[in-house]
Amino acid sequence: MPHVVIEGHSPAPVGWHGVSVPIAIGDPVAGLRMVRTLRFDLLLSPTEALALGAQFDHADQGGLFAWQTGRRPPDSFSLLALEHRARAPAMRGLAISLVIDLPHSTETASLQSPEREHLETALTRLRTTPRLE
Repeated sequence: MPHVVIEGHSPAPVGWHGVSVPIAIGDPVAGLRMVRTLRFDLLLSPTEALALGAQFDHADQGGLFAWQTGRRPPDSFSLLALEHRARAPAMRGLAISLVIDLPHSTETASLQSPEREHLETALTRLRTTPRLE
């Protein structure tokens, strides 16, 4: 099953927000806690990622750093943390087919792939898919 990883997702801008979060995994969530920064990585199926697509545009600044792979990535792996030069070998090693890097919702996204075929397929899909509003 393919996986979509969304790294460094920030649902809200920096500032105090009331959010239901546990103090530790497995602990019950006891109401809202005030958090100043909320940032996490998501592991989704492609279907889940597409279903949530429009919601990412409303999160923090609408940015997105996402990549798709055919296998579950290691717990400690972060493509975002790698320098650009180190990304291509890591992408090949983890069978990452496509990376989408969108800094902010009003900016231009960068698409990356170690295989030209994956990049061309993504570009064709972008040209033929209606825009999310």
